[in-house]
Amino acid sequence: PHGAPGGRARGPPAIRRTPSAHPTAPRTPSARDAMAPPAADDSAHSLAPGETRPARQTEPHIISDQGRLRTKEPKALDVLLAFDPVAYAKNSYTFFRDDPVLLKNEILSGLTVAVMQVPESVAFSFVAGVDPIVGLYATFFLGLITGAIGGKPGMISGAAGAMAVVLKDVTDENGPLSDFTDDERFEMMLFVVFMLGVIQTILGFLQTAKFVRLIPQPAMVGFLNGLAIIIFISQFGAFKECNEVDIDDEEKDDIDDPKDPDFGDCDAGELEWMPITASRTWLTLWLVALTMIVLYIMPKLPNGKVIPPSLVAIIIGTLWEHYINRELIGVRTRTVGETAGLSGAPPTWHFPNIPGNAPLGILFEYAVSLALVGLIESVMTLQAVDDITQTMPSTFRANQECVAQGLANLACGVFGAMGGDAMIGQSTINIMNGAKTRVSSTMAGWFMLVFIVGLSPVIELVPIGTLTGVLFMVVISTFNWDTFTLLRKVPRTDAFIIIEVTVLAVLTNLAVAVLCGVATAGVFHAWREGGRMSVVCADEVTPEGRKVRAYHLHSPLFFGSVRPFSNFFIDMSELPDVVVVDFTKSTLSDYSAFQVLNDVGQRVRNSGRWFFILNLERKEEALFEKAEDLADHFFYVKSLEEVDDVLRTYKARDKKSLSQRAGALLRRHLGRATGRGSDGGLAGHPEGDETEHAQAPSGDDDGSERKGEGGEGASPSGRLPPLQMGDVEDAIARASPRRGGGD
Repeated sequence: PHGAPGGRARGPPAIRRTPSAHPTAPRTPSARDAMAPPAADDSAHSLAPGETRPARQTEPHIISDQGRLRTKEPKALDVLLAFDPVAYAKNSYTFFRDDPVLLKNEILSGLTVAVMQVPESVAFSFVAGVDPIVGLYATFFLGLITGAIGGKPGMISGAAGAMAVVLKDVTDENGPLSDFTDDERFEMMLFVVFMLGVIQTILGFLQTAKFVRLIPQPAMVGFLNGLAIIIFISQFGAFKECNEVDIDDEEKDDIDDPKDPDFGDCDAGELEWMPITASRTWLTLWLVALTMIVLYIMPKLPNGKVIPPSLVAIIIGTLWEHYINRELIGVRTRTVGETAGLSGAPPTWHFPNIPGNAPLGILFEYAVSLALVGLIESVMTLQAVDDITQTMPSTFRANQECVAQGLANLACGVFGAMGGDAMIGQSTINIMNGAKTRVSSTMAGWFMLVFIVGLSPVIELVPIGTLTGVLFMVVISTFNWDTFTLLRKVPRTDAFIIIEVTVLAVLTNLAVAVLCGVATAGVFHAWREGGRMSVVCADEVTPEGRKVRAYHLHSPLFFGSVRPFSNFFIDMSELPDVVVVDFTKSTLSDYSAFQVLNDVGQRVRNSGRWFFILNLERKEEALFEKAEDLADHFFYVKSLEEVDDVLRTYKARDKKSLSQRAGALLRRHLGRATGRGSDGGLAGHPEGDETEHAQAPSGDDDGSERKGEGGEGASPSGRLPPLQMGDVEDAIARASPRRGGGD
């Protein structure tokens, strides 16, 4: 339903107002509205004869809730039920039949993107340590599947550097799987990609893409910087060659050829740096520089973007290699075909065949890391495309993209591909070229398959130095060069996070680096906000005239601010009988806040005072009601009038309870003096029959210590003895509720 063919880029969303505030004229339902179910807010309204039910919102929109503006997200189930595949197909056919020019532009845009993806897919394959065909397969599956069911029309996915830099640890001979052969590591890499797809699909259905918003901007900057540095380091392999020299290679060395054209057959320990004095070294550097010069100049020329600059640079570099280096100079540099040949066959089903002693824990760890990296970069790409098209961000579409990425990577794992994610650069170019529908992104995938089958011999001719130049330009565009200025201007905590994520990305992997950055940002934020605990204290009066000390909180109460809050109640000598904590401008954030209120309430009640909390939001009220049995020492009210109601109710109950318990103890005391049992009652006592009978302590009220009516302490006439004030105070003290006095 999102981005049906022909969907135009929309402007900023309008604020939804109530009819009374902003009446609008009735609107004729469009064909797009017919694809959506009725609005949830209007489902209960009856319809007049001939009236149509308004369409349910399947896109996020802004509403006014009691004067507060907020974004309302559609429910995922509503959006899925709104999709009618038959209507979608009919509308698509009708739309493109009426606008064939747009269809032509979409197809050409897809072709342009596919051409651009060829060199990058090959280059990222070398970064991941696999054959180029593996990266090309990944771009085909990702482009086709995510283009068809992804979260945003026009988004481009394929083999990406962020995934390649993590996968290289799995295929690296010096990595954690170094005890296995090359073929076994490749099978385990495919298994990791398969698990990656399963994890991303599950995360999408669990709607976890919304948590990407927790990643702070400093962590994003560090993520991109770390990615750029890793890609840059991975290109050093372009300047290495095999050190094992056979007879044929020694003969070729006379004309300054590479020592071993079969570069892919060399182990990591058999590689060495190219000699600085060798001609092939300088020609490789020249191809890198030539490619970067073309990529820099082409976009600045008139109509310089009609043909992708990366394609032009690769064509020029390939022609230079084969017609100048080899034919004119007589020196050749390494090409794609001499590094790893391309089969030129379409992908076939191949479920990963991992060895029996494969370390599943390590493989699962890499799968989780890749899933997080792919999720982060894909949602970042989605946000960038939403900004370009001025579309309201949607959590549903983010989760939809995550599911599409997961299914695509799952297919990569069982068809011999390396996996990937959304690509910001290609997606931006595709949208800027005017692509608005899913045709361009899906056609990019189909064109990639055509290139694999029909152009593999051509791709093998591309020199490695040219691909290295393309990736060096990717590094330059990916690295945030404003970082050096930001480090001096942003707060020191943000500067620390940028450096932390960048360093950890290089030393560990991108997922670990980002998670550490998020955790660090959370700790810094909690410490900073906890130290800014703001409270306004005021003496107020309830409607019935009771004095109240009100603490108006102006910052959230959470685990980082509970200690400063508790410090306000250390000295309670000057507090009135009623203490109120007002949450009108604050929030009750977590269990730590709930517990500190209970602890403070206990201290206040032990001092003989009443403790209330006031004005919680609806979600906080639900939290309070759920944990009400844990709130032993404070009351929740919504106004000072309710404070009076609570005090009247509890004081009346406590007065009756006090009278009952004091009466029972007095009767036991007087029973000792008169020789009557404690259950005899007091003559004329209005509560004699309903007084609760507290069990007498053993040893004090047994029959052996009772005197008769004429015994000691009784008056000669048998009447009750005079009641002493000490007896009354003792009875009241023993009968009073254990609240430290007060009432």
